[in-house]
Amino acid sequence: MKTVAIIPARGGSKGIPGKNLKPIRGRSLLRRAVEAASGASSVSEVYVTSDDETILAEAAQSGAKTIRRPADLANDTASSEAALLHAIGVIEENGESPDIIVFMQCTSPFVQAGDVEGVVAPLKQGDADCALTVTPFHGFLWRPEGKGVEPVGHEKEHRPRRQDRDPAFLETGAVYAMKAEGFKAARHRFFGTVAHHVVEPRRSVEIDEPLDLSIAEEIANEIETAGVEDIFPEKVSALLLDFDGVLTDDCAIVDQDGKEAVRVSRSDGMGIERLKKHTDIQVSVVSKETNPVVAARCRKLDVPCVYGVEDKVANVTAWSKETGIPLSEVVFVGNDLNDLPLFALVGLAVTPSDAFEPVRKSAGLVLDKPGGKGAVREICERLIARRTET
Repeated sequence: MKTVAIIPARGGSKGIPGKNLKPIRGRSLLRRAVEAASGASSVSEVYVTSDDETILAEAAQSGAKTIRRPADLANDTASSEAALLHAIGVIEENGESPDIIVFMQCTSPFVQAGDVEGVVAPLKQGDADCALTVTPFHGFLWRPEGKGVEPVGHEKEHRPRRQDRDPAFLETGAVYAMKAEGFKAARHRFFGTVAHHVVEPRRSVEIDEPLDLSIAEEIANEIETAGVEDIFPEKVSALLLDFDGVLTDDCAIVDQDGKEAVRVSRSDGMGIERLKKHTDIQVSVVSKETNPVVAARCRKLDVPCVYGVEDKVANVTAWSKETGIPLSEVVFVGNDLNDLPLFALVGLAVTPSDAFEPVRKSAGLVLDKPGGKGAVREICERLIARRTET
């Protein structure tokens, strides 16, 4: 059975302007949804339908196919079902006939590929016509009634303990799956037999208000760092660093004679010293900056450097051949557009937390610390911890 995922992501959002492109730990809400859908083995294609050019560009960069949504299906009153039906029509016009539609919403940043598989499985097995993600719910609901409130689904006189109540679930709004023909006929996401896939409560957060972004960032810091070391190459032989925006805060002080000075972090210097002491990982700096301050700082750190480099790819490729260190064993930390060509060549591309947004989106790891303020110390400590563990 052919399964496609459709992610509606309109440009307008009153609660949080540009909501679908807001980042959580360096990845936009849209990118997170696309990556979760793409990671599900049952999904053959991922589509993003939007009226917004920036969103469509982000979708394409994230690996999704794009569908331009008409303006009348992108206003505040247009339903998600209407956007889905339009997208299905476009997909079918292009010669595809999906059997199952996965409907995903960007507002749930912690969806995983397993959640997508969880809603698709009962449809493929013939046990359901549609499915949704839910999370356990143990609250008591009340609704306005006259001058007071009345209980919903429970009795005022009977307050059973959580373990004594029948299971109840809250719809997360994250992922839905529908048999395509049934959805087109019903024109609604729920029809026939409805199955459910349970998501743990902390992954069920939805982004509706600005505060939700801060909450989600904290949750991400907790649940997305546990396995972050797994993204490192199996063997790391070298750490390459850009200078401006990595070893500095990307600012310069210019005196009346035009001489420049930069601000650096002593903590970063200590991180490099510790990395060299506790591992055999080579540390080098490669920079486009022409100011001799680069060489001066690297002499202080006792690390080799090349600066005034226009073509970093050619320079680093030559360095790799000279040292015998494969690029696949290199961790590179960069922060701006001229670093992007190297990202695709090295074992792991890393950025400080304040790197230029398109660069953050292309990195394999976004650090918690900004450039010149602990980013280098952070990557050094992670490499030390990883080497110690292995």
